[in-house]
Amino acid sequence: MTPEDIACEIGAFANFLLFGNDFDDPLACILWLAALLDVINPMFVHTRGNLVCHHASKR
Repeated sequence: MTPEDIACEIGAFANFLLFGNDFDDPLACILWLAALLDVINPMFVHTRGNLVCHHASKR
């Protein structure tokens, strides 16, 4: 599992806990990942975020 996959799993679980619905939406994963990384390190979002978007668009 890549860090992006793990973040997606965390995001999906958090979404399930908060909103009571499950999703399999790449955009939602990216948004959750960006939010998680923003908490960890704002600069990390800008460098890594582009890679994540690019990675997700290949799926």
